[in-house]
Amino acid sequence: GSMMYTPGHNMMGATTEPPGAPSDADVSYRTFDLSFDIVNHELLPKVHLPAFAFNGQVPGPVFRVQENDWIKVRVTNNTEEMHTVHWHGLDVVYTMDGVPMVTQDPIHPKETFVYRFQARPAGTRFYHCHWSTPMHMMSALHGAFIIESSDDPIRKRFPYERDYVLMLESFDLNFSRKT
Repeated sequence: GSMMYTPGHNMMGATTEPPGAPSDADVSYRTFDLSFDIVNHELLPKVHLPAFAFNGQVPGPVFRVQENDWIKVRVTNNTEEMHTVHWHGLDVVYTMDGVPMVTQDPIHPKETFVYRFQARPAGTRFYHCHWSTPMHMMSALHGAFIIESSDDPIRKRFPYERDYVLMLESFDLNFSRKT
């Protein structure tokens, strides 16, 4: 079958820089690299499933940034499937919202897509793949995105020195394909 794309989309091995966000010359970005990978994930001792993973880990890495930081995430697709990243609960420019065939083309195999946005509003958020969303989220394409505020009322009222990120997830071994 043919891959989905909009006219002029240069895919295989390309780097896509969508319009709508400030350039590197305009703002100082905190830059992160993220990849879509396929791993053999050990869910429980001796219970494995093929899973999609961000940076080879399940769940994906935790982003911990300050409110209003400018964020640049270079996302490379190392799988044979198509993906996007939706920054759930973040106020991002339309072209960075990760809704395939609506706000962007899906990220094709071997393609790198560069997301740029300002981290806001403060709070605990998450990111996930928005392509074939139920299957890809269930297959581990999700992670925490924490935006800290210098004016955090919780920290002021209950000073703490350490916090923990807990991600609840479920896997359907019958729904996962075999590698």
